[in-house]
Formats: sequence, C-alpha cells, structure tokens
Amino acid sequence: MGHLMPPAQSPRSVSAPTIWSACIVRVLAVILLGVSTMPSANAAPFTFSATGSMSTGRNFHTATLLRNGKVLVAGGGGGGNIGTAELYDPATGRWSPTGSLRRPRAFHTATLLPNGKVLIAGGTANSGGSEQTSAELYDPATGTWTFTGSMNIGRGYHTATLLQNGKVLVTGGSFLGVRAELYDPASGTWSLTGRMMGGREDHRATLLQSGEVLVTGGRRVSDAVADAELYDPATGNFSPTGSMAARRAQHTITLLPSGKVLVTGGFNFGGSGGAIASTELYDPATGTWTTGGNLSSVRNLHTATLLPNGAVLVTGGINRDGWRREPHSCRTPRPRAGAPPPA
Repeated sequence: MGHLMPPAQSPRSVSAPTIWSACIVRVLAVILLGVSTMPSANAAPFTFSATGSMSTGRNFHTATLLRNGKVLVAGGGGGGNIGTAELYDPATGRWSPTGSLRRPRAFHTATLLPNGKVLIAGGTANSGGSEQTSAELYDPATGTWTFTGSMNIGRGYHTATLLQNGKVLVTGGSFLGVRAELYDPASGTWSLTGRMMGGREDHRATLLQSGEVLVTGGRRVSDAVADAELYDPATGNFSPTGSMAARRAQHTITLLPSGKVLVTGGFNFGGSGGAIASTELYDPATGTWTTGGNLSSVRNLHTATLLPNGAVLVTGGINRDGWRREPHSCRTPRPRAGAPPPA
C-alpha cells in the first residue's frame, strides 16, 4: 500500500541519519507543572551524557522498558528492515544482544504485557513493503521470540494500547480498514472488535483513567484529520468525541496526572500543511479540546515523556530544517496538593 508522506520525510524514503549512539538525561531541571520552586535562571535546563552505543544502527524501531529495569530495542529500519534486538542495562550503561525477531520489521508496535512478556505486532516486512499480520512474543526469562496468533488485518503505522483487562487493542494501520482488533494474552489469539469512524495511519492513542481509549488524528490517504474517537472495552464500540483544532498526524499523545491528555506537534498532510508547533489539551469530562501554548519549534515524529514531577519532556523529531536536537518542556495546569480539582 502506498503511503503519501511529506517530501524527503517519508519513513520509507527518508535519508535521515541512522543512529547507533544513545544518550541519557542525567539532570532534568525542566519547567515544573504546578510546583512553586523553579530552576535557577543560571542553571542549564538539561544535561545529557553519552551512554553505550547499540551494535546496530536503526530507526523506526521500538523501545520497551522491561520489569527487570532493562530496555528492549527491537527491529527498525536502516538499509533494509532489521530483525535483531538488543538490551540496554541502565546499571552498566551497556548494550547486549538478545534473541532476534522471527521476522524483520519496522513501523511495528511493542507492548509490555502483564505477564512481563513483550508483544510485537505488525509493521512492514521490508523497506517499502506491505504491512504484516504476524505477531510475536519476547520472553525476558529466555531472551527468545516465539510467534503468537496473527492479526486479521496487516498493519503498519498503527497503535497498540494495553487495556485494564490485560488485553491489547490495536487500531488503524490501514487507510481503508476501520476494524480494530483485540489480542488476548491468555489464549494468544486475536479477535475483531468495533469499527472506527474511518481508517487511520500515523495516529495516536492512549488509555484514559476511565478505561476507555482515546484515538486521535492520523492520516487518511493524502490528508491529516482532526477528529478523535473513544473506544469502550465494555461494549467493544467506538464513538466520536470532540475534534482537535488542528489536523495532525505523527504527533504525540500523553496522559497527564490530572486525567487530561496533552497532544503536541505533528504534521498536517495535504494543502498548505506542514509540521506543527501547536499543542492541545483534551478533557475527558467534557469531551472537548482547548488550545495550549506552542512548542519552541514545529515538530513531527518526535517523542513526549511524562516525568515524575508532572512535566512533559518533548524531544527530537523533524521540522522544516531537518531533525531536531534540542529538547522542550511543556507546562500544563496541575492542582496543588490539597487543592480541589479544576472544574
């Protein structure tokens, strides 16, 4: 299936640098959310330090924090799709090889299951290839991969969300397919579930505190979309919720401690679109979005990480000038201890 992407930024054709090196954040003196003490004006906002390098350069891979504290990096692209996997040990700062995937893949998903294993699903089989239906499990106890049940629909650029009942909801990954699927770790099988409003790729999804899943944006054929929908595991159905102010794909989505959801950046395909700097906040109580402040630069294909202090660290991505290096922190309202929640 063809994928229309911005010129020179398509994940299937981009000549972006493939990175072997890794870095860790040692000091995170970022803007705090609702905390009265602020970093000194003279303090450097971030300090990064080099750590061990991976043995294989890769992009469009997955990274999963395991229960033992190590990080599993699997698959990806870089001169063809990659089937190897590696483990990072934060205690030593070193990488070590682990079992190889049963099939090379990129643009797949990785989900840590309640039993400690990692579910890898879908992705493209090779550079420019079609989406896979296959899925496999990584067992940290043995360092090996085994095939599990295959999805009913081939998917890449999709999302996978662990539900409160232990099952995994997979959405999108096809312009035309509207059916979502559920993976049951107990049986190792997939089953079709509700129909989305439309097919999506490069969208984002997150589990809400209510147990529902919020699915946002993405692209359909040549255009990004602004609509959003909710999946209810109790009924297996999707229902529309408020639309974002901006059409966006390749954005980030972060569940905040308040229960609200922060969306940042992304790319607006089609027309006069391009990379986006805007942010929006979703309130599950009202099903509506409010516009937040802009990022310091437009970004897409970046990451957003919720920090222990409630701040959100936004890193990397692409803008009109190429790949981003400097980080950005987002501030969202956060109630003080003992204060009533916002209305």
